[in-house]
Amino acid sequence: MKKKTFAIIQARMGSTRLPGKVLRELCGKPMLHHIVQRIKQVASIDTIMLATSICQEDTAVEVFADSVEIPCFRGSEEDVLARFYEAARLLDGKENDVILRLTADNPLVDPVVLQELLTYFEGSSYSYASTSGYPLGLGGEVFTFCALEEAYRLAEKPYEREHVTPYMYRDPKQIGRLISPKDYTHYRFTVDTPEDFTFAEAVYDALYHGAHDFYLADIIEFLDHNPQIQEINCNVLQKQLGE
Repeated sequence: MKKKTFAIIQARMGSTRLPGKVLRELCGKPMLHHIVQRIKQVASIDTIMLATSICQEDTAVEVFADSVEIPCFRGSEEDVLARFYEAARLLDGKENDVILRLTADNPLVDPVVLQELLTYFEGSSYSYASTSGYPLGLGGEVFTFCALEEAYRLAEKPYEREHVTPYMYRDPKQIGRLISPKDYTHYRFTVDTPEDFTFAEAVYDALYHGAHDFYLADIIEFLDHNPQIQEINCNVLQKQLGE
């Protein structure tokens, strides 16, 4: 049986620094809309699913999923690992199926890089791989259903349950990295604060004209010509695991 590739996007309305950000309008459409449209460009993905919580405020995420005709799973608010695993189970995930983990705060996620990550992973014997050296918010994480199931059953630490993949980091021999040809880590493309959203707005206002046909090179070129845009969120500190 051919193994499948599922993209599961974690999406919640709750955010300590920017509540409701996942459905905040960006160029007239919810941020999640742009993320889904960009991920749809990844040819090897069989199914895209949203995974949200059972909290009342996250009903809005389920309504959004219905509006764009993609499945939505609602599970534990705190045990995100369980929510993620149960979502994959709902998709009838099998041992060697591939899971691409994404989050709903990355409107500049790059489908070209995601496809490269999946191709890299498929050609390896790793159980987990991620992007490295790219701007924060551009890439993703990929792992087998088997690795997800093992983490779900064995992970015990609170931060391992809250952040899905930390348990998978335990065996370095099973970890792969798709390394960027250049170091872009000084760029911040994720949206966690009002400054981050202002940055994303500036990029979309300049490059989005109804089609998601701008990628890493286009964004970097725009920022090189407009360095004041990068300064908008350059001092934002990223929250660390366990915070």
